[in-house]
Amino acid sequence: MAVKDTELKASFSNYLSWRDNYQTFPKVSRPTVTGTFSVDRNREYVDSNEQMNYLLYPGESVHWDLNLGYDTYETKPESAKFEKIDNILKFIMTNWTKVALPPNHPEIKKRCLTPEIICFRGCLRLLMCTPYEATERNDGWIINVSKFKGTIYMCEEDSPERAAKRLNETEDMKRWTYYGFKFEQYILTKEHNKPNDITQPVIESEEFYAVFQSSFANHQLLYSAETDGVYSNKPLPKDADLSKIPVEFVEVKTMKRQDTPHQERNFRRNKLMNIWSQSFLCGIEKVFIGERDFQGVVHRIKRMQVSQMPEIGKNEWNAAICMNFCIKFLDMLKVLLKNVDDPDTVYRFTFNPRVSGRIQYEVFPQKTEYSFLQPWFVEVHWDLNVGYETFEGKPESAKLEKIDHILEFIMTNWTKVALPPNHPERKKRCLNPEIICFRGCLRLLMCTPYEATDRNDGWIINVSKYKGTIYLCAEDSPEKKARVLNETEDMKRWAYYGYKFEQYILTKEPNKPNDMTQPVIQSEEFAVAFQSSFANHKLLYIAETDGIISDKPLPQDADLSKIPIEFVEVKTIKRQENRHQERNFRKYRLMNIWSQSFLCGIENVFIGERDPQGIVNRINRMQVSSMPRIARDEWCAAICMNFCIKFLDMLKVLLKNVDDPDTVYRFSFNPRVSGRIQYEVFPRKTEYSFLQPWFVDFVNKHQSAPKK
Repeated sequence: MAVKDTELKASFSNYLSWRDNYQTFPKVSRPTVTGTFSVDRNREYVDSNEQMNYLLYPGESVHWDLNLGYDTYETKPESAKFEKIDNILKFIMTNWTKVALPPNHPEIKKRCLTPEIICFRGCLRLLMCTPYEATERNDGWIINVSKFKGTIYMCEEDSPERAAKRLNETEDMKRWTYYGFKFEQYILTKEHNKPNDITQPVIESEEFYAVFQSSFANHQLLYSAETDGVYSNKPLPKDADLSKIPVEFVEVKTMKRQDTPHQERNFRRNKLMNIWSQSFLCGIEKVFIGERDFQGVVHRIKRMQVSQMPEIGKNEWNAAICMNFCIKFLDMLKVLLKNVDDPDTVYRFTFNPRVSGRIQYEVFPQKTEYSFLQPWFVEVHWDLNVGYETFEGKPESAKLEKIDHILEFIMTNWTKVALPPNHPERKKRCLNPEIICFRGCLRLLMCTPYEATDRNDGWIINVSKYKGTIYLCAEDSPEKKARVLNETEDMKRWAYYGYKFEQYILTKEPNKPNDMTQPVIQSEEFAVAFQSSFANHKLLYIAETDGIISDKPLPQDADLSKIPIEFVEVKTIKRQENRHQERNFRKYRLMNIWSQSFLCGIENVFIGERDPQGIVNRINRMQVSSMPRIARDEWCAAICMNFCIKFLDMLKVLLKNVDDPDTVYRFSFNPRVSGRIQYEVFPRKTEYSFLQPWFVDFVNKHQSAPKK
């Protein structure tokens, strides 16, 4: 239920009189780049510069038809309206170390982020232009505001008037909007100094954003701005950190040619103020404006200096008043939300110049449709020590299971994995996959090139071949067994933390949190069987899977091979407080997380950062596709995969003439002794044989007559 307040009406009712009182430009720092991100064609957040464009200025005179390609124009989907400030939140999560206060900062108990106010540039532009937009021709605005962990977040929303205008757009209005995007396609390029193919469709969803930090008087801000392009005399890497490279951003605009003094004044009064505010907030020095005729053809490109715009528009608007008004609004926010700290509570500010010259607000003190700070962003306080004394670990007998569960899955799902009777390979093997194992075996192989150090335990993989299919079964190395046997109480507790974190972040029922007082039972697992091909190898492997993303419950007997599903991986790590810890994470843990996730087609990993006491205060969402880039020079995904494939190549050659369920090729890798993989052959039934008699009998019965 909304709580109305009238204080703001009184304090802001006479803001237009500021034209006489706020002529001095306030103290505003030059914005600095914190980072960048892209949004792709599917409106997915991408942690790179892949949508960055370069300015390719052809000179003042051109003949560019902005109507070209209008029939293939791809507009943003309706769902884009519901993104709110999600992409800023994702940027913060991905770039936490750049925006978080250091642990020893005197303000750390009040807030965890350096910026006090976070928003898109559009919110600031609205506020800056408000003193000059109190006319019936303007649509007004709505800004929702929340405060959490000491930081204020602002989220713009379309006013009813603006939403109605969009809904009732004429064909001409839609075409004029398109002109702006088409002009960008002409004057900007994806590749440095290489003009775009103008016959390609304009895709409105593709965007490039820069994130800036600045101070307005005593306010520290972080804001994200869609950025048209950069001016650079050389190409920049897609993964370049633009916070560390001097870069010049540019803004490009189109406008109808001004043929009369009235049109020129309208440009100075309305459009120029918006262009200046947008550009000033990003530290942009030049704006390139394409002047078009009535037919949508640009004949001239005008280059304007941003620093000169306030002088050009001085009789219509005052830059000092714009900035002072924005700062006064931020002052008021800090006072109004001084004792507020809740991610769901929203202060909803509205400005409707057609009704009143006042800014009004309502308070929504619990979760409502206006709440915009996402649950996956909001910090948590999860104590991973809870329930440790009731932890039910796996029994010792679990070590003897080997690959029994895979064999049981094959028997239960024979028709899914068996070759059809008339298949040309049927005489050589009865199963479609040539290689079968748990995901863990593949992860071990993928990470081997980077684990030949004394700190690693090595591995043992037993291999058998039967009816043309190779089976792999991992076994603990003596070093790992010794380490497990000699685990300290702290080490056991750290292992428990991972399972407890799963209990917090995953649920048995959608949107219904687990009961944290219930014991963690390590034996309870959910596994998924995947088929894939690595080069010329067909594989089936089973992976224990942490959870799925779904907004509705799925039947327990649902066949997930027939339902599009998104799996997720969740991990816990100790908070990294120095560069050495960060490098160790990138070098070792990240490679394992990437390999596990990549093998299951997982796109997002949720990582809980815990303090030394086992309290998770922050959850980071990492894109699996970005992990190899984050690893930098520590490891290479291509080397990981190629090594695994070479090992599988070798297996096929080595076991070419072998076909016996009891014979085992026992491969061992002990980096503490040698950097080589060694093997022994056990040609009869031994303690290392792992293909169960009940499975062998089943395969023999079904080889000639596949189960229907």
